[in-house]
Amino acid sequence: MSKNYFRYLLKSQKHSIIFLAIINIIGLMVSYTTFHGGDRIAAAIICSFIIAVILTFVSGPVLFRVVDDRKAVDTFFPIGVRRQHMLNTILLFAIMITVVPFVVDISVTALLQAIWKTKYAFDYLRFAAPMILALIGLTVFNSCTFLLANSLFDGIVTMIAYTVMPYLFYMMTGTFFSECIYGYSPDYSIFTYMSLFFHSGMNAFLAVDLNTEAISYVPWVIGSLAYIVIGYYGAFRNFVNRKNERAESISDEPLSYPGLILIYSAGLIMTVAFVSGLNELSFVLYFLIFIAYTVANFVYKRKIKIQLKSILFFIGMIALAVILSTVAFKTKGFGLSYGYDHHPTYARISYSAETSQDPDYKELIDSIKEKEQEQHPYMDFEFSTIDFEMQVTDRSMNGYDQIMDILNKYRDASIKNHYEGGYHSMRYDYFVTNSWLSIYQDTNSLHQRRSEYSNYQDSISVADLLIIDRYCPVYIRFNYADPGYRISNYLPAGTSF
Repeated sequence: MSKNYFRYLLKSQKHSIIFLAIINIIGLMVSYTTFHGGDRIAAAIICSFIIAVILTFVSGPVLFRVVDDRKAVDTFFPIGVRRQHMLNTILLFAIMITVVPFVVDISVTALLQAIWKTKYAFDYLRFAAPMILALIGLTVFNSCTFLLANSLFDGIVTMIAYTVMPYLFYMMTGTFFSECIYGYSPDYSIFTYMSLFFHSGMNAFLAVDLNTEAISYVPWVIGSLAYIVIGYYGAFRNFVNRKNERAESISDEPLSYPGLILIYSAGLIMTVAFVSGLNELSFVLYFLIFIAYTVANFVYKRKIKIQLKSILFFIGMIALAVILSTVAFKTKGFGLSYGYDHHPTYARISYSAETSQDPDYKELIDSIKEKEQEQHPYMDFEFSTIDFEMQVTDRSMNGYDQIMDILNKYRDASIKNHYEGGYHSMRYDYFVTNSWLSIYQDTNSLHQRRSEYSNYQDSISVADLLIIDRYCPVYIRFNYADPGYRISNYLPAGTSF
């Protein structure tokens, strides 16, 4: 670190520092005057944290932008400061711009709340350390991704692309399991841990609610440290060893445009293939992805040039994804879709179905009309839904076997229709699906295994719902605000259908 260079940064950025101080003061004043009590603390911390997160995307690029200026770079690097010391000084200064206002905000807030004798005044301070560590990780990593490029615009695009990348992986993986291995839902939390931006925000909101049980501290800290280490290594590699000629040149660093364009193109192609396979819609989407690929290469290379290897890459990725999807459909999800736990020890179950157009529910709806229309003359009986929610805590609960037999029958029918109803047909359209079943099979709310099934052909029959109603209330509703009518009060068990 260079003290002289630090003083230079302090002097050159004094207007920015004053501006940030004013913004933080305004944020605290708004929080103090708008909210009261514990809500005032939470609002002040969240407001300050949001400002700090935004600064993680701003502080590094603003301070490093000079390396992308062809006119300035020749005078910037020859100054009498070693590049490693310059890098350390800039990163430290960027971290201070981001973290110091946040630390001041939460300290002042806690102190004022203590003076005002507000409950939990200092409880929030125990969340400060992991929050600060996350802010440091984001600042260093965003500086690293910005330095991968050779111009200000390319640096911003690269930084945003790396921030969004975990969501691309989440979308691609989630689509694969929901479409190709139907009903098998693994734990996707790894993608939230990959995104320090998302994970930190999620934990911050949990922290201000003092929801300590839901906060995943270890992954949060490990993720922050990983971002710091990877970010510093990348920043060192692309700053200390940087050539002056890179300024305003094509961003051809392998981890910049070349790698990002391939990763995003492959991810989008595979997502489309998993959903649509090969049909009219998918060909349109593949074409749009190819257009986006061409535009991205134009931004990267600054010229439009469609090469044979680009076309071969697209055809190869489409073929690979379609083959994988086809094999999954032919093998019923590689044999995994029917491998669910038929008799779970713990499960939270919810079911809903649209009943308006189903003739099986006509007798039930008519019975409710007859008994309730006089009391509710303006009730719209044309649209109705039926639903229930229940929790299974052990296999010895009353009615367990009967309930599981009904749910497993529905699951088997849903899986069969998914794979045998026509490859990638319109059955996936939410608007043609009339019943939904969700089963959560883990007591840990952060790592639940969720299995979801839908069906546009076979809902759970009224007879089966009456059996479930013996152990868990099943309601029919005619609008979203309707508290519902328990079906057993209108069609007692034993009714013939």
